[in-house]
Amino acid sequence: MAAEELRPIEPVADTPDQLDLLRGQVDGLDEQIVALVSERTALTLAIGEEKERRGITTMVPGRHTEVIGRYMGAVPEDSPMVPGDAVELGETIMRISRRAQDVQRRAAALAADQTRSELAGLAEQAVPPAN
Repeated sequence: MAAEELRPIEPVADTPDQLDLLRGQVDGLDEQIVALVSERTALTLAIGEEKERRGITTMVPGRHTEVIGRYMGAVPEDSPMVPGDAVELGETIMRISRRAQDVQRRAAALAADQTRSELAGLAEQAVPPAN
């Protein structure tokens, strides 16, 4: 029995295969997801600013439960994603928003401290020295 001669597999030039096409679709969705989470985060910052302006507490436990419920309810029945995945996704996205709000509050506090320091310095310069 003669051994068959092995021939190298020739690459298909400039023809994406099904795997490349599917990965390209996933990559496109990932970009959309990041853009949407970024947009959502910007909106939550605006909400935080409005709450601050109105003197409303930033964390509302009932709202958290409501949002997680919406994530769970958004999973289509025929989805390979399970409701627990939706909960994890919602928790992660809300954690990103809370972190951004924390950073924004810290930056505002630092700016306020800087302004107070600058005003104190100006006040000291405005006071004539005692003789």
